[in-house]
Amino acid sequence: MVNLWFTEKDLRYRFSEVKNLFWDELESRMQLCAKHLLEEGLKIEQQHLVGASHYQRSNKRRSYRNGYYTRQVVWKLGVLSDVLVPRNRSGAYQSAILDRYRRFGGGFDRYILKMFTLGLATRRVERFFTDFFGQYAIGSQTVSDILKRVSGDLHDYRTSPLRDDVRYLYLDGIYLTLRSAFKRKYVVLFAIAEYADGSREIVDFRVASSEKTIHWQAFLEGLYRRGLEGKHLKLVVTDGAAGLIEAVRTVYGFVPLQVCWVHRQRNLVGYLKHRRHRQDICADATAIFQAHSRTLALTKLKAFHKRWHPQEPRAVNNFLKDIELSLSFFSQPKDKWKQLGTNNIIERQLREIRRRVRLIDSFRDEQSCERIIFTQVTELNIRLKENHKQQFTQ
Repeated sequence: MVNLWFTEKDLRYRFSEVKNLFWDELESRMQLCAKHLLEEGLKIEQQHLVGASHYQRSNKRRSYRNGYYTRQVVWKLGVLSDVLVPRNRSGAYQSAILDRYRRFGGGFDRYILKMFTLGLATRRVERFFTDFFGQYAIGSQTVSDILKRVSGDLHDYRTSPLRDDVRYLYLDGIYLTLRSAFKRKYVVLFAIAEYADGSREIVDFRVASSEKTIHWQAFLEGLYRRGLEGKHLKLVVTDGAAGLIEAVRTVYGFVPLQVCWVHRQRNLVGYLKHRRHRQDICADATAIFQAHSRTLALTKLKAFHKRWHPQEPRAVNNFLKDIELSLSFFSQPKDKWKQLGTNNIIERQLREIRRRVRLIDSFRDEQSCERIIFTQVTELNIRLKENHKQQFTQ
């Protein structure tokens, strides 16, 4: 009998080999089981469609079997090679389990769409599946075709009726590059609704050539026609774009409008003549909007004008233009002041969308852009709903 000596390092190395062999064997067994289960399912399906089992005489028979052909089927755990797919003589048999002329099964499309949700471009998705599946990988055209199937869901999303128990509406946009005839910047308009129960939802988005009044007005009228008439709307929060303000006044004329005070403060900094004033003037401006009451805010506003107008007249005049639009949040419940004073609610969601689409240098056209944005919006709406449920249970 020969004694075998192993060091502790040898044992760790050997055990790692055992683990690798175990997982390789498990994957192989799972592939065989999946293939067998799929083939048996196709046989049962064919039997129901033919109307008789093998060699059975029946008046209910609708067709006859005609052997098999083989297919490669890609699913979430790999490639099933040489799957036996039954055929009929009449050619009437069309499997509901496997789509015709497609190599993917088991809801594989969902995983491709998930890649887009995580922010990967078409070419990057193609590269990933090429590394994973080798010769059976999908091409960029297949990825694009799968993404086009989102169009039906997008149409349903945009035509579904909206609830009119919205109390706060947040509006903003982000700029993306579209190729179209020439590469140029387009804006994607977004609307987030907060309902009476505190839940939030991105209710719509549209690609537009600019943020002019005509585009924002068409966008808001679309919300109005779908049911968001604003009967319970208490405040519309925006970033202060002139075209947006005019559009809100046209569609929701009697609803108070709140212009984000942080944007107003940033504009103030841009007009400063002396940069050394930046810290002090920003501190005084912030104190106005963080006051404990509207009366105190107006008092601080007068003191702000008295102190800074002689030193920075141009910046102060720009800051005070339509200043009442940035004080509208004081009319709402005090526990909502911090939330409603700025449009951080919507900017937080748009930041997620920017982060996930920044890898895409430019979109081919508006339809392509909207389909990809829709995958992000769907994911964010799911997350908003989950966050609301967690807050509600707490």
